Amino acid sequence: MGDDDPVTGRRMLTRSAYADDRHLRSRMAIFRYAEAPADPGWRISPVAWDGTQVVADVGCGNGFDLRQLVPGGRCRHAFGLDLSGGMLRSLEELAGSSGRLTLIQASLAIPSAEPVVAYLGSIREPVLRYIGEPLDFDAVLGEVAARIEEVIRERGTFRAINRSGVFVCR
Repeated sequence: MGDDDPVTGRRMLTRSAYADDRHLRSRMAIFRYAEAPADPGWRISPVAWDGTQVVADVGCGNGFDLRQLVPGGRCRHAFGLDLSGGMLRSLEELAGSSGRLTLIQASLAIPSAEPVVAYLGSIREPVLRYIGEPLDFDAVLGEVAARIEEVIRERGTFRAINRSGVFVCR
């Protein structure tokens, strides 16, 4: 999966699929027809927001989570990072009006397995609760590290792609 890959490459993502937030808004709209509405705030609900937090939304897209945090003063400052300048343009008004949102066009290229393994290790407890059965989590982390290092040997870096997660840093 290189920069020119017709499905996942950076050129396709930034110039077509995510040149702006139109396609993402279309995909998000389908959820209004769900029989049981999902909690749209599941990623931000684990934090006791008191207005002092600094947030980094990596892969922020059109800012769904940022739009829940920034206007109400739930965080002190937020950074919205996305590969697509088009996605970030949809947040320019919010950034300008709040003074508490910085937009950065960037991708998440990770040079070693360690940060990914640390991230996955940080969500051990909720993952184990969610699956509800015994799992050798350390073995899983070892396998993840080996596979990521293999990708890095082949491609020079490991790139994070379209998945959701939350870091709570103290």
